[in-house]
Amino acid sequence: ISPAMQPITFAVAGDLHVGSVSEPVQTLIRLVNERQPDFLLFLGDLTHTASQQEVAEFVEQVRRITVPVYLTIGNHDTSRLVDGFDIEQRLGRMFPGPWGESFTYGFEFGGWRFIVLTAHSGRVDQIGYQVHNIKGFISEGGGIIRVPEDHVRRFEQLLEAAGDRPTCAVTHVPLAHMPDRIYRRGCFDQVRYIEELHLLSLLDRHPNVRLALAGHQHFN
Repeated sequence: ISPAMQPITFAVAGDLHVGSVSEPVQTLIRLVNERQPDFLLFLGDLTHTASQQEVAEFVEQVRRITVPVYLTIGNHDTSRLVDGFDIEQRLGRMFPGPWGESFTYGFEFGGWRFIVLTAHSGRVDQIGYQVHNIKGFISEGGGIIRVPEDHVRRFEQLLEAAGDRPTCAVTHVPLAHMPDRIYRRGCFDQVRYIEELHLLSLLDRHPNVRLALAGHQHFN
């Protein structure tokens, strides 16, 4: 450990789906406020349908947390992008943070650099790709989970800027092959996410990335 690094303790919460469940949110708030980690990191799917009501409810609950909070955007949070509702802009205004209005961003804590990458979701027919050309997972509901190219470029720029500082990559969809048991559950089709977007190859070129965190699977 370099002299610039400090011991840190942080909490991680994935896939709250506010609007669909409530008790886990209350439990999370109680545990975090009792134990006081250095910060809390949400791994996406903050809401269930990305409605304005759910976004407002999430922000209202998160404001009760007494430690710094950092957010990742998941596919459920952007399911209404094609309807003209942009959760990134609304969250950025309601809950200011280092993300501004773009939830691909970086922050530092205890000598570590954390780089957060957003994910988007939409209907296949609305995005306009042919299925065999889709760069993303196809969900059982017919949607596509993807990372827009401008966010991939921003992610790469943030990795470059991190230099040799120990870095944690934070995404909603895991940066790895999904286990066979997930496919057996019928959650996803065979279309892969990572190889098309070359995110793993980006991490391979940056050995300072010591840790990768992700949600989405609902179990680990």
